[in-house]
Amino acid sequence: MHLTPASLLIGVDGGGSGFRAHGVERGVQGFFCEPGRTAEGAWDYPADFSPTPLDRQLDEAKSSPGGEDLPLGNLEREAARQQVHALGGALEELCGDQGEAFRLGLCMPGLRTASGRGIAVCRHGPRSPRLLEELEEECARRDLHLVAQPPELQGDGRAAAWGEEVADGGQLAGVPNAYYVGAGTGLAEGLKIAGVHLDLTRQRRHLPAAWAGQGSSGRSWEDEASMGGMQLLWQGRGHGWVAEAALAGDAQAQEILRAGACALGGWVLMRMEALQAWEGKVLQRIVVGQRSGRLLADPSAAAWYGDPLRETLKTGLLARQDTPMASHALAAGSLRSGFLRASVLRAAPALGMAARALEEPATA
Repeated sequence: MHLTPASLLIGVDGGGSGFRAHGVERGVQGFFCEPGRTAEGAWDYPADFSPTPLDRQLDEAKSSPGGEDLPLGNLEREAARQQVHALGGALEELCGDQGEAFRLGLCMPGLRTASGRGIAVCRHGPRSPRLLEELEEECARRDLHLVAQPPELQGDGRAAAWGEEVADGGQLAGVPNAYYVGAGTGLAEGLKIAGVHLDLTRQRRHLPAAWAGQGSSGRSWEDEASMGGMQLLWQGRGHGWVAEAALAGDAQAQEILRAGACALGGWVLMRMEALQAWEGKVLQRIVVGQRSGRLLADPSAAAWYGDPLRETLKTGLLARQDTPMASHALAAGSLRSGFLRASVLRAAPALGMAARALEEPATA
């Protein structure tokens, strides 16, 4: 049984390298992607574009009221316009020849503006302080009819955690305290405490961002644990994607992935410790998603990804076995069954944002 809204529902998962847009339906068991209604693409930035250095972005965001009046250069403006143009084309494709009216929810990497409608800081792409406004204008130019204003932008981690909550077969429904982490271009995080999905950008005093902390190698935790960071290590040593090379049996690629899995396990332990120190919060479940989730679920990657991740987590918890965080996660000296879950729900961020879009009131 489908509980289809009166208009088309679209969720978009925007990432550091590209995007995926899905037509979404709601069934009795939760939200799911409409078969055959997907559009995706890579960002086609100007050849000379590179993200503005992060320290400068942070300084400029602090100096700008709400992060919405930023001194963007021509290349960065053009890269942001390309994003809007590509998203407009995908929405037009999904709406079809009849120009079906639709609701839209969109996640994008980076720190939002005060309004929640733009991106003020972005480590892996252009800043776009008027992103939703410009996308609405792009839809109008293409004669596409939005029936409601899109909800505030979110990062892919919080959106994916929402998706795992509402999707048919999601991993977070009914779990009051849980943490979602996904290694993609960067490191995506979502946190659910006492049944509430927290906005981690508002909790940085307790939970600093992965790009702000330094791991054992001297690189940021994000660079150590993310697929984007591992891909940078692979460049110059081999060809193509590091995960594909590892799955094909390349020993160097497998060693890079092994180190990344251990870094991810170490990062999760740090998060658990920080949560415990923050008013005794403990987790009942950890969900690993994005490309890291698919590797964790893949038996052929167990020796150099899944097992090192599990072992790092287990060993770290055993060293803290007298703490509440360990007692919730361990059973008989091993990870408790169901505590660490792999998610292969690739569309989780899009599903989460589509569900969020249904909450917006229709425009006149």
